[in-house]
Parts: sequence; C-alpha cells; structure tokens
Amino acid sequence: MARKEKAMPCKKLLSNEPQKREGDIRSASSEDRQAGLETIGERRSKETERQVQLRQEHNPSCRTRRRETSEQRERRLQYQREWHQRAKSTETPEGRERRLELKRAWKKRFKETETSEERERRLESARLREKQVRAAETPEKREKRQQRDRLNKRQAIQRETPEQRERRLERRRARYKLVKETEASEKRERRLESPRVANKCARETETIEQRMDRLEKCRKIDAQKNGIKDNEDVLLVEPPVVIKKEPFEFDPETSTSAEFVIQNAKKDNEDASRVEPAVFVKEEPIEIDPEPSVSADIVIKDEFVVCSEDYTSSSVHVPPYSEPNSHVTLSVACLGSSQQPDNGQ
Repeated sequence: MARKEKAMPCKKLLSNEPQKREGDIRSASSEDRQAGLETIGERRSKETERQVQLRQEHNPSCRTRRRETSEQRERRLQYQREWHQRAKSTETPEGRERRLELKRAWKKRFKETETSEERERRLESARLREKQVRAAETPEKREKRQQRDRLNKRQAIQRETPEQRERRLERRRARYKLVKETEASEKRERRLESPRVANKCARETETIEQRMDRLEKCRKIDAQKNGIKDNEDVLLVEPPVVIKKEPFEFDPETSTSAEFVIQNAKKDNEDASRVEPAVFVKEEPIEIDPEPSVSADIVIKDEFVVCSEDYTSSSVHVPPYSEPNSHVTLSVACLGSSQQPDNGQ
C-alpha cells in the first residue's frame, strides 16, 4: 500500500471554520494557502506555553514523529522542503514579506524563551548543517548562496531601526575587541616567527658567494642610515686611537719633581711607616783668591754643616778666625723632614 503523501507539515488549520481535508488544501490556490498559513501563525503567536504543550501532545503528527525511523524522518523532511520550495516559487512579494515577518517574530519569541543549553544545541546543529550543506554544494550554488546572503544582509540593514543599528554596531565592536584581545599575541607571534624561520633556513642553505652578497647589502644599508652616500671606498671599521708617548724629563730643581719622587717612593714602600726625604745638593763654582793669606782648603775643611736627628733644625759652626775670605763660598742645602716636602730646598 503506497504511503499517503502530505501536502503540508500540519494536517489541519486552526480556525473557526470546519476542518478542511488534505485534498482541499492541496487543491486550494496560493492565496488561500497563504491565508491559511497566516491564520495558523496568528493563532500560534497567541498561544501560551501550556496550550503549545497540549497541542503537541494531541497532535497525531507529533506522535508519529516519535515513532518514525530515521529513513522515514528523512523522507518527511525532504517532502516538506520540496513543498515549501513550490510554495515560495508561487507566492507574491506581499505574501513573502508577511511570511518572513511571521518567521522573524516566531524566531524572536523562541530565542527569548530558550535556555542556554537549548541555544548551544541549536547553534551546534545549525553549524553542523551549514557545514554539510557547504561541503556538498557546487561552485554555482555557492555563488548563488553568497549573493543571496549579501542581498538579505542589505535588506535587513535597510529595515532596521536606529536602536537596532546601534545594538548591531555595539555587538560588532564587542566581538572585534574580544577577538583582538584573545588572538593579538598569537597572531603577532606567528607573524614574527614566519620571517625568522624563513631567514634561518635561507642562511643554512646559502653559499659563500650568497653570504658575501648579503653582508655587502647589509653594509650598504647601514652606511645609508649613517649618512654615507658612497660605501665602496669607505672603511666602516673605526681606526684605532694612537696615543703619542713623550719621554719624561726629571728636573730636580722643581718642587713638583720632588713630589713626584716622594709619591713613587710611597708606592714602592706602602708598608713603610716613614719615607725618607730626597736630598739634593746644588754646587756652585769656587772662586779662589790668589792671595796666599788664607787657604781655600782650610776654609772648606773648617766650614761644615751639622743636621739634627729629627731633620727639623740645623746648627752652623763658624771658624775661629773673624775675617774669612769673602771670595770663597760653599752652599749646602738640606731638605726638611717628610712632613714638609715643599720647604726643604
């Protein structure tokens, strides 16, 4: 026995008129079918949750769906899709607009009452169905689908109110901000990692000539950055600094030289508690008087200098004769102690 086909997903129309047969609905015109669909939509939009539950429990099609197999369900859904396709091909623009408006109102009401788990299941099934459809579609169907999606999006933007537009833009900004915050670091790392890997592979496989060319280009780029126009005759390595060394001349007559000697002595004898001062003797030429009255040897022998132990005071002995020869002079300088290095000459 052949299975009796259904003309619509629902067998009966909820209205005040007597129930119509399936044959009457199938034989009705497109305007009557559209009016029947609008009547069903209006009645169901006013139903409460309890009325919806009772209608589904007493609906024979719902009981049939619970007992049907997967093959029967697939045939039923395929027939519904074909029937809706035929109905859409014959409907007027006004009827299409009313149908879409009822569909949008039903979706809005359904989304407001669904829970988070139901919403997640619905979105997951929609994503899976969309993935299957896109995997099976041909390039021509894909192009038609994209054109249809763009057209629907433009129409939805034209119909939206200022409040809806503001909400849509706010959701778009929030979604963009979330994606930017969560994926910015990963994208940046991937963007920086790919040139590094490519550069490393290129350097591992390059020849000596390629390496020399690459280094030459790098040198030219560095020279251009530093303001050097022609890099061919320019040595980029800085020349070494040459320090000219002059010989050191020691002058015993200056006080700074004495200080220099004392400083060196201190460095050589860091552990010594006392550094002996340096003694410098300045000799002047002796002029001898030709008169034989007084001998120069006697003057040199009798005149002497005695320094004390602490190097702080000195006493000079004068010979017994009262009139020494003024033409004979002997100068002896004794420096002071280490405590007075500047005043010892």
